[in-house]
Amino acid sequence: MNVTEAVTSRRSVRQFLDKPVDRTTLERVLETAQRAPSGGNTQPWNAVLVTGDELTRITDSIKAKAATAPMGENAEYAIYPKDLDGRYEEQRRAVGREMFNSVGLERGDSAGRIAQMAQNWDSFGAPVQLFTYTKKYMGPP
Repeated sequence: MNVTEAVTSRRSVRQFLDKPVDRTTLERVLETAQRAPSGGNTQPWNAVLVTGDELTRITDSIKAKAATAPMGENAEYAIYPKDLDGRYEEQRRAVGREMFNSVGLERGDSAGRIAQMAQNWDSFGAPVQLFTYTKKYMGPP
């Protein structure tokens, strides 16, 4: 597959099979990611692969916190610019509409929309989770 094919075939998955992912596949993903470009070729990211009981413990903890703070709290940086408007805001909203429409959720179905969003905290059933992070002094990732 060439770069154009990889970019144009990209998709967001919202439900995973519960079958394990082979360790060699995970290692290949990480080895490939090491070649991603970064400012000054610093590759400032770190990665942690989590599966099994540890993944269950983490997702259970996240879901418990989300029950009391569903929109999170004390974010270190804004995901979207404060005054997002025009085509940027419309594009963000259109993606949200398409995501909810794809699973048959109506705009007014608040409980259904919250339940769908809560699946984020359960990794959409993925058997492995890859967490990436950078040192704080690197700034917002």
